[in-house]
Amino acid sequence: MNYRENEARKYFTIDFDLPVTYPLITFPRPAFQAAALTDMRFSEVLLRLGCNLVGWLIIYSYFIWLGVIPQVSCGPEGAELYRLVLASCPVAILAAMLLGLAHPLTGVIDYLKWLALPLVILIPLSIDPIAKAMETATLGALDFCGPLPASDWQRAWAPVQIATVTIIVIAVARFLIRRRQVVA
Repeated sequence: MNYRENEARKYFTIDFDLPVTYPLITFPRPAFQAAALTDMRFSEVLLRLGCNLVGWLIIYSYFIWLGVIPQVSCGPEGAELYRLVLASCPVAILAAMLLGLAHPLTGVIDYLKWLALPLVILIPLSIDPIAKAMETATLGALDFCGPLPASDWQRAWAPVQIATVTIIVIAVARFLIRRRQVVA
């Protein structure tokens, strides 16, 4: 490398660290609370917020699909919507586990807890399809869409939904009840 290239590299490269600040977000910090946000990079803050919001959206979509089942009739394919909801159970459980990632964001967590409010409407709407499926397929051994005998996945559908809804409700309750992390 010659002198001219060295001088050009010195003037046209950025080789220093910029302090990351959060000018639009204000986070109140009492004196006893650790500075959690100042220890995080901006990308970590966005990742935590993004995971939390995506988790809420997946949970909403799961409960909406579950609540829509009584309004959608079985088509020529059979009980495809039931299979879709059954396949989305693991994804909804994982999404419920993402909710806790936002707890170090102490100033934002109080606002994120309001996102649980639509579940007050969605959870009761999802109980009816589970109860009907428990009555017909699990206990009655009939198919969802007709008088045929129920298959194994149809018999297991309602208990899996009950377990999934229970896990999601517990995860949301833990998210709402969990206190801010205080570091001594």
